[in-house]
Amino acid sequence: MLQEIADDFWRTHFYQAGRTLVNFALKSNCGPDRFVGLLRTFINYPLLEFLSQAKGMSLESLSAELESGFQAVRAVWLAERDNIKTCFGSGAKWCNLPYNNDEEMASLFEQLETCFSESETAFEVLQMPGEFLPSRTGGKEGEKILFARSPAPVLWFVRKVVQG
Repeated sequence: MLQEIADDFWRTHFYQAGRTLVNFALKSNCGPDRFVGLLRTFINYPLLEFLSQAKGMSLESLSAELESGFQAVRAVWLAERDNIKTCFGSGAKWCNLPYNNDEEMASLFEQLETCFSESETAFEVLQMPGEFLPSRTGGKEGEKILFARSPAPVLWFVRKVVQG
């Protein structure tokens, strides 16, 4: 029964949504299976209210905002990819692993190239930020990451995308 409810919710809200929103939702683990888990967890709390940072925004407006942001980042990547790449890798003094590792950055840049070069979104090739960012304890048990002392580069294209 809960699976049917979750599937109906997904069909009602996401079948008509754009590809960017659907791919983002699935990549963020917000598909029907996640909804079933939420229903199972909270079924005994009928008065529970979900609070969202979206604060009353419709799914359509959120989808449009996501698509607009994606297109803005795509445009910056396509115009500035070579400049962006020079800020990372073994020559970068501001960053630590994985951002100063040429091999790991080459893999990430390949993902970005595939994602942003497609005629439509290709979120499925991207790792989500939590998957790519290092943990506070590093890759090995008990190993701590030393954070860089040099400041991160201040780049106009980062400010442009972030500030809108």
